[in-house]
Amino acid sequence: RIKEHVFSPSSVADLYECGLRFYYTRLIRVPAASSDNLLYGNAVHDTLRWYLKNATTREKKWHTEPELIQHFLEEMQLKKGELSKAAFEKRTAQGKANLPDYIKQRNEVFRSQLSIDLEKKINSQIENIEVTARLDKIVYNGNQLEIVDYKTGNPKNASNKLKPPKTIEEDNLDVPNRYWFQ
Repeated sequence: RIKEHVFSPSSVADLYECGLRFYYTRLIRVPAASSDNLLYGNAVHDTLRWYLKNATTREKKWHTEPELIQHFLEEMQLKKGELSKAAFEKRTAQGKANLPDYIKQRNEVFRSQLSIDLEKKINSQIENIEVTARLDKIVYNGNQLEIVDYKTGNPKNASNKLKPPKTIEEDNLDVPNRYWFQ
């Protein structure tokens, strides 16, 4: 079955971190419960994609703050059954507070981005091994590209993740952290 497996950054990270986890989650696909972090992140991600997708159409429809919140609430409603009541209420309140602030901070930048792709899938091969990835957003600016990866976690906790991986030395085989596999 591994011969047919298409690797993604997450599956490569699983393989490096724990071969057994890779076997159970990626090859035989034992289902696992989603965390509230993941479900909240997916709701925010889907809301941002919806917001930007409609703004990049020919009509250039920029949604209002109430529309943004309503769409986020609909996304959260889809995930309600997978969350405890407390987690659902906490994450719903968090999104209602954070999304409008994020849009206000980034709105001028969003409106200046004339050409973007959302959820761009990339396929490649490395030494006959199929590899795929999905990019949240690509912004085209002349001959330059900006690749955007949305994160909803606490920025204070992200500082170690954002540090580039150390070089691999003969005596010290450091494996890059999960974020750098992306």
